[in-house]
Amino acid sequence: MTDPTSVPRPLHGRRIIVTPANLNHSPHSIGRMISEGYVRAGAKVYISSRDAKSCEEACEQLNKMGPGSAAAIPADFYKEEDCKKLVEELGRREKSR
Repeated sequence: MTDPTSVPRPLHGRRIIVTPANLNHSPHSIGRMISEGYVRAGAKVYISSRDAKSCEEACEQLNKMGPGSAAAIPADFYKEEDCKKLVEELGRREKSR
C-alpha cells in the first residue's frame, strides 16, 4: 500500500474556487466531491454557496483531509452584489498571501 504522504500533490500551491449548491446535504454531491479531490491534491479550495453555515461546516471537514485546505466565502449567485463581494473577498485574501 502506498504511503499517502508520499503521493505527489500536483495541485500544491494552486488556488481553486468551487461553487457547489449542496455542500453538507450530501457527501456525494458533485461540488463536495470536487472540493475533496482538490484538497487531497494539495490545493487551497475556496467554497461558496448561499448557506454560510454549510460552507463553514464543509470547510471544517475538508481541512481534516489535507494536505490542502479549504476556506468559505458565502455568496448568493443570484445576487450581483454578492458576486462582487465574493470577487473582492477572494482578492483580499489572496493579496495577503
